[in-house]
Amino acid sequence: MGDSATQLLCTAIKGYGLEENINIDIYEGPYNQINAELFNPNSELYKFSPDYILVFESHKKLIKEFYKSPLDERTTFAEKKFEIFKGYYTIARERLHAKLICFNLCEVNDGIFGSVAAKYNSSFLYQVRKLNSLLAGFAANENTFQLADILSIQNRFGLNILTDQKIYINSDMAVSIEALPHIAKCIIDPIKAGYGLINKCIILDLDNTLWGGIIGDDGINNIQIGELGIGKAFSEFQMWIKELKNRGVIICIASKNTESLAKEPFENHEEMVLKLDDISVFMANW
Repeated sequence: MGDSATQLLCTAIKGYGLEENINIDIYEGPYNQINAELFNPNSELYKFSPDYILVFESHKKLIKEFYKSPLDERTTFAEKKFEIFKGYYTIARERLHAKLICFNLCEVNDGIFGSVAAKYNSSFLYQVRKLNSLLAGFAANENTFQLADILSIQNRFGLNILTDQKIYINSDMAVSIEALPHIAKCIIDPIKAGYGLINKCIILDLDNTLWGGIIGDDGINNIQIGELGIGKAFSEFQMWIKELKNRGVIICIASKNTESLAKEPFENHEEMVLKLDDISVFMANW
């Protein structure tokens, strides 16, 4: 259900689900009828009896709502909007016994306060950031409330890729066609996690993967790792792998190498981030 056109988004969700071997049966609510569907027990949504309810409220409509709000109430705009999201969650959980997925909101500087919008609590940018923070904090404490992280897509590709003003004006679709696969992924991923369909193991090679060079040819003193040159890229990659391990992902090594040589950097190279005790399975042979 959305406050803007969602037909192509539904198609993208269905398609990405099939890519992930998940056949999703989707009910698409009528255009801009979120309240009518959620709060009416005789609506088609209740007849459909979903496992997950997706609510897409866009920044395009949010900024219009903000502009229509009284000037003296704008400093509390985020809190009031957050209460509406909490109301969606209560209905989804108590009446429909479903999990709720909501989008966080794109953080847009409308230019009204210029370069200082981030510090004025009556600016749209300030309030949308506050709303995102409230939603994230709520999601952290509610297992049946998930956030589809459209903000990460904005941060990765930019607002000009995420949205298309021509499409929005002509069809009231708040996101671009180009962005739909990425948006579908950020919806399907939490659903997969909810069903336990997640990857818990990563298998890595060594040479030119965890360090630059070939340990068997170059030796421990000549592989590229650390803060100098290309070694920085390998060190930062190892830091990321270490964070996966800290989160519970199993780290394994599978490499065509002599085992004693392959283990030497983990044991004796001072700039290696990963150590042998980070590795659950270490296979190096010919």
